[in-house]
Amino acid sequence: MNGDSRPHAYRLAHWIPVPAQSSFVPQGSPVALQMRGTDVPSEIIYCIGDSHIHFFSGWDHIGPEYPGIYYGRLPYFKSFRLGAVLAYNLCKTGTTTEGREKLFNILNFDVKPPAKLLLSFGEIDCRVHLLKQRDVRKKPLQEVVAECVDRYVSVIAEITSLGYEVLVWNVVPSSLTDIQDDRYGTYGSCVERNHVTKLFNDYLGEQCGRHQSKFISIFSQLVDENGLSKNEYYMDNIHISQKAMPLALEELKKQVPDFAFDAGPFRLLLETVKSAILNKMAGRS
Repeated sequence: MNGDSRPHAYRLAHWIPVPAQSSFVPQGSPVALQMRGTDVPSEIIYCIGDSHIHFFSGWDHIGPEYPGIYYGRLPYFKSFRLGAVLAYNLCKTGTTTEGREKLFNILNFDVKPPAKLLLSFGEIDCRVHLLKQRDVRKKPLQEVVAECVDRYVSVIAEITSLGYEVLVWNVVPSSLTDIQDDRYGTYGSCVERNHVTKLFNDYLGEQCGRHQSKFISIFSQLVDENGLSKNEYYMDNIHISQKAMPLALEELKKQVPDFAFDAGPFRLLLETVKSAILNKMAGRS
């Protein structure tokens, strides 16, 4: 990439959307004919965050970590996965995940204002750290949550001040069971983790409203009346699947009414994807 002054590790290859290769889009259909790899939408929502951000790739698996290239199924979203970055640590440099460094490399070189950004951080904090910090530090849970959210919101405000339109994705409900997997630790029961997640989302939503950013949440639709996560919406122990995409798209359309979600071939793509997902949920192939 000529003129790119970034360290080599942070140089990102060009992104090419390939929605016509989706298993949800039959070859020869109006969507496949209209949505080709060269049809880059006039406006894109750039999704940046932890592994949960790849929900917006349209695939039920986790793609490579930045600066790796990833080909998304949904052309109006471009995803950057920064790794296991904590919301708590996003405001400081020098962490093991280098979350802040990666985030601002993307903003400095790949995505310029006034682009729309969608940030996703906090799931690891809620699943592992906040309940543990409450117990270790002997502090009220609300205080521990507020400290974490305030640090996260300081970065949201910083990005907003640069001229970006910032959307903030909710933290999704936690795993239904304790995870016996070194990659995905847990602390507390599912109900406890979902309680702290709700506190996190509620306070984050309030703070977003005060900092000219929009909070996008489907949390309440992913838990049952007992506060347990609805497993049918998950692709693995912690990540929601494309079965939840219709919920996300409806909420995004409410929060970002000026975005052309219903324009041209993208509308056809959404209808095709949503229909396929609903058919799968109903047990129809």
